[in-house]
Amino acid sequence: MKKGAVLISAFISLLLIFPIFVYAAGSSTIPPQPTPTPTISDKAMEKKDCESVTMRKERIKCRLQNKVEEDGNIDYDVRVPEACKTLRNPTACIALYKNVQSSQCYNLEGRDKDKCFKETAGIRSNFSGLIPEERAQKAREYLVFLLYEFEERIEDDNKKGLISDDSAAEIIELITQIKEDILSGKNRAEIMPKFNELKQKIRAVRS
Repeated sequence: MKKGAVLISAFISLLLIFPIFVYAAGSSTIPPQPTPTPTISDKAMEKKDCESVTMRKERIKCRLQNKVEEDGNIDYDVRVPEACKTLRNPTACIALYKNVQSSQCYNLEGRDKDKCFKETAGIRSNFSGLIPEERAQKAREYLVFLLYEFEERIEDDNKKGLISDDSAAEIIELITQIKEDILSGKNRAEIMPKFNELKQKIRAVRS
């Protein structure tokens, strides 16, 4: 199967898992979770320089606890996106994040936001006029934009107290792994188990 078709198939699976996360902003139906008593490690993480934390999941949790993402204006010249850090070409990955940030797509809603994502990724109707390699690349970029959108929704639910710091960090860390796999060109067989795991984790916090 061609890479473009593989990634489109993965995208369809993503939409089946999260059918409204692009087209409907809607309020979350996740019931509020009780706030756990802070542990010693949690207290030690408060107000810490999150980028100095070694383990990625704990680094993500640190940012959630300290509301590092709250202003929505990350300086990618200072902080490398998590999904870019392990790639062979992090520079291209960082440029992708900068590109979608400058597009202001995340300030839009519904179909306007989705249209902006597609335009930013350079996707034309039905991938017309593109060779297979270009289709695969643009599909990868589009998927990453959608996953980042979903990641922001998890962060928002965490701020509202609907998802605990631990659960949100675990879900975001898995989303980051999927973005890494997509950007590094892994095939469907390697990516789909993580999509399925993500589906299970989302179901768990909604139960």
